[in-house]
Formats: sequence, C-alpha cells, structure tokens
Amino acid sequence: MKTVSLEQGSQQWHDWRNATLADGGPRIMASHLPAIMGVSPHETAHQLWMRMTGRVSPQKSSNFAMQRGHKYEPVCRARLEASTGATITPVCCEALPGEAAPLWAACSLDGISDSWDEIHEIKVPGAKTFQEVLEGKVPEQWYPQIQWQLLVTGVPRCRLTAFDPGDGVVSDQERIASVMVFPDSGYQAKLIEAAENFRNAVMNDTPLVGDRITVLAVSWLKAYDAVKAAEERLKEAQEALLAEAPDGPRVDTPVATITRATREGTIDYARLIAELGVDKDVVESYRKPPGKPTITIRRAANADEFLDAWEQQLQDALETEDQSLPDLDTIPNSGSGLLNW
Repeated sequence: MKTVSLEQGSQQWHDWRNATLADGGPRIMASHLPAIMGVSPHETAHQLWMRMTGRVSPQKSSNFAMQRGHKYEPVCRARLEASTGATITPVCCEALPGEAAPLWAACSLDGISDSWDEIHEIKVPGAKTFQEVLEGKVPEQWYPQIQWQLLVTGVPRCRLTAFDPGDGVVSDQERIASVMVFPDSGYQAKLIEAAENFRNAVMNDTPLVGDRITVLAVSWLKAYDAVKAAEERLKEAQEALLAEAPDGPRVDTPVATITRATREGTIDYARLIAELGVDKDVVESYRKPPGKPTITIRRAANADEFLDAWEQQLQDALETEDQSLPDLDTIPNSGSGLLNW
C-alpha cells in the first residue's frame, strides 16, 4: 500500500477522496462500501450514486452522531495507546500496482500501529451497536468498511473498538469494547466486484440495476403501475355501469349489487372547539398516543426512463446469455447487500 500524508477532515483530504483518477473514475473509499453492499443504515447505493455523480450536493453539516464521533475518537485512540503500548497514527492509504486491491481503492484509517501489524477502526456508537461489539460481534454495517481497509492495506488484522465515553448516550460510565477482525478473501472478492460495478455506474452516468433495494423497487413499480392501470379501468367500467343503472336505493344484477346511500357530513371539530372556547391545552390532554409511522412510497421523477434502461439491459443480457442481471420473478425474500445472481 501507499500512505498519503493528509490531515483527515481538511480540504486537501476532501479533494483527495473526491478526486477523478486517470481513467476518469472516482476513488472508492472504505466508507462507501456499506452503501454499495446495501447494509448502510444511512444511505442506499443509489443515493451514493446520486451524490457521486453530482446530482445531489454532499452533506456539509454534521449531525449529532458525527460530532460525537469526531469529539471522542482521539480520546479513544489515547486509551488504546495506553492499553496496547503501541503508537496509533491516523493515516490515508491507496492501493499499489500488483496488490490484491484495485488501484482505485483507498481508505482513511482511524489508526495503524507503529509496528504496522494492526489497523484500528474506532466507533462511538449508540447502545445497540455498542452492545454487539461488547458481545464480540461485528455489526453488519461496519463489516464491508473494515474488510475494504484490510484489503487496501494488506495488514493482517483490524481492531474494531466501540467507545462509550460515559456521556449519557449509552451509559454514564466510560467503557471500551473491542473485537478483532481478520481478512476474509472470499468476501473481499465480492466487495471488489460490487465496487467495480458501482464505479462503472458512476463513470458511465448510468444508475445501478443490480443492488437489492433497486431490484425490489422495480418489482414494486411494476405492481404499482399495474394497480393504477386496473384502477383506471375500474373507474371507467363503474361510470359506464352507473350511467345505465336505474335510480333507487338498490339495484341487483347477476354479478353486482349497486346501493345508493347519503352519509351525514363530518363535524368541523376545529370550529366547534373555537366556538365553545375550549383551551388548546385541554384539547391536547385528550390526545391519544401516536400511532405507527406513516410510510409513503412514490414514483421517482425519472422512473420511466430508468425502467426503459433496465428492460433494455435485461434484453441485452438475454441475447448474450449474461446472467448478471436479475429475474424479477425470482427475488429472494430475505438477506441484504447485493443479490447473488
């Protein structure tokens, strides 16, 4: 590997991360891999593609979790140095020719030991993921990032450390939990394939078609369009039927019964409360607990354009006997990350 002397978080560091390489493509950083593999809780592969193709602006403001991580990462690194006796230095790394990692692979390490035999990934997480590390587990959303770091650096192990600074988010007592992660060559091969497909999608300015959430979204879109078309046919048939049906509260046919009824109007509770002079705080005291979150799925603005491209790629794959694209009728119901075609 090649190390790059940059202060992480500086403008030079951002420029390095976002640089266009000689072949016209971007660097793929370790932090990109959770989204690419479909396990990031914060970003889908398509959202990352939108960001890396300039369709959406990169996030400039940091949230509470990011600020907390930046604040306590140096504290945790100092604790690790005291407990391991090693000097741990943040460093940026690139792959070199002839190594297992592609030349466009890179990472920014939270630290590497002075003996260069151990890299460090430091997290300042919430209670759930801290508990996972405490139990000796590697949270799913961090595994691709760590394996990419091991791939790029060639270092034999990574110490994943979850730090609870005792700030009340997890507990009121400072705690450290660590687990060792070792290279997984089979999984790293999947990372390279997925990252290369993603990188090509960025370079070709073409949306991904193979990540699981997009496959399922296309399946939803086709079902949605079929339902909307059926609703339109139902509306037309209903209007034609009512136009011919005689008046009356009930009309029977061999296959349908038509009933007509007039409902009472709803009560304007806002006006009623105002006229009765009831205080808003009194009204609020009668409010029931919130229900389940409302989930809305809408068509994307360029859904038809994407679906046309999807269908064309499926057709091309059939003509060339390429099995890299999915059959929507055989989508598995469980799992995460990229589907294995």
